[in-house]
Amino acid sequence: MTRIRSLALPLFALSLLLSACSAYEWYQPGVGPEQVRVDRSDCARAADREAFFAFGPPFFASPAWYVGPYCGWSCAHSRYQNDQFFYRFQRDSEVRRLTDFCMRSKGYVLREVPQSTPP
Repeated sequence: MTRIRSLALPLFALSLLLSACSAYEWYQPGVGPEQVRVDRSDCARAADREAFFAFGPPFFASPAWYVGPYCGWSCAHSRYQNDQFFYRFQRDSEVRRLTDFCMRSKGYVLREVPQSTPP
């Protein structure tokens, strides 16, 4: 588990760098930016609700729950934090996937935002 945690920060930094290279926006011909925001908000709310039903509320007992004959307090606390991180990661990934699905079902497509080059 500590290896996964040690890889999380570099992977997160790499994803930030790659996402900074180009920006994307939801687009549908004839739909204004305000309507896109409303649809995106509706989809995000529905996706969050669905993810809650799929994953349920987060239940994490205290770190003492993880203490055992081969796992002391620091080991138990580490397991507790890893479980929290994994739950949030899974749930957030599902919310993004469901939001994308909802927007696509409404007829939107993701397109790259044209970047203007300085003169």
